[in-house]
Amino acid sequence: MTLDSYRKYVREGIETKISHIASEYKKSLGMNDPVSDFTLNAVISSAIKGKLNRALLFYIGTESTRDFTDSSLSIACALEIIQTSYLVQDDVSDNDRMRRGEPSVFVQLEQMLSKTTQQADTLSKHCTYWIGDAGFHIASALLSKHASTDIQSVILNECIHTDMGQIQDLIYSQSTTFPESSLIIQMYKNKTGRYSIGLPLVCGLSYIQSSQQNKNLAWEFSDILGFIFQVTDDELNCTGSQNHTGKPVGSDIREGKKTYHLTHLYARATSQDKKTLSALYQKNIRTDDDINTILQMMHSYGISDHIKKQLNIESDRAMKIIDTMNINYKSKQFLQEFSQSLVTRTK
Repeated sequence: MTLDSYRKYVREGIETKISHIASEYKKSLGMNDPVSDFTLNAVISSAIKGKLNRALLFYIGTESTRDFTDSSLSIACALEIIQTSYLVQDDVSDNDRMRRGEPSVFVQLEQMLSKTTQQADTLSKHCTYWIGDAGFHIASALLSKHASTDIQSVILNECIHTDMGQIQDLIYSQSTTFPESSLIIQMYKNKTGRYSIGLPLVCGLSYIQSSQQNKNLAWEFSDILGFIFQVTDDELNCTGSQNHTGKPVGSDIREGKKTYHLTHLYARATSQDKKTLSALYQKNIRTDDDINTILQMMHSYGISDHIKKQLNIESDRAMKIIDTMNINYKSKQFLQEFSQSLVTRTK
């Protein structure tokens, strides 16, 4: 079985369980108004629109390839609902109006509310934060029923790390200076590595009561893979296609996000180019011409080529960690394929 075929098998189980969860909440809440339906769809039903990496990594951690139990499916679904809820709120914070090629939740809600309310643009953003909170509470309810206290504890702890990373990201995006690359790496660990990779993998290992050494190696592995994932994401935002990524090229630059690419560019730039960059990031928002100027600078300084070499080195480190983990052969194979897919992905 390849990772792709295993992913399809996991998806089948998650889609069935998510549909059941959505149906149960619609019945138990007894609320049939359009906004309630919209909320449940936004944080539960929409959870299956992504790649389901967290559910995938959770099951890799459990070393199981068949016969998923109701409790394990509930935990995997909770991880995906948490992820969806973060994305719902993140789009408001970043004012990202597109998500996976579709209007973001707050944009969809704005369109719906504009027919019957005043200031629908502001109202939709406020309501969307509550929609995200509803998703977190639904996930918490699932976990309280199906997960051990150890798994619940690690999820809550890593959500706090993610919250800190999100706060750092927002503050850096409004900063007129350029943080050191070490601070950006720490932010990536908080908001991506530990949460997106380490958390589901450690939850899976905890589910089968694996050793603490395995869990420690999983956290070390996640720091590396989180860096690879986020930096690749940054690269795609600079050079990818909106048809693949679902976001306009250069949207991170427009919003002022301080990425690893940007800190490397600033570190390598001449004094004159540093002044140009500083002037561009003093602006509230960058135009298409500004974005092109920065992208051309990155090309001139060979930023992408330099970072790609670094990603290959980090990928080799991740592979060595996988070799030392005391897990079955199939889980090792899946983790190796997953690691490689992050380096070569195009969306």
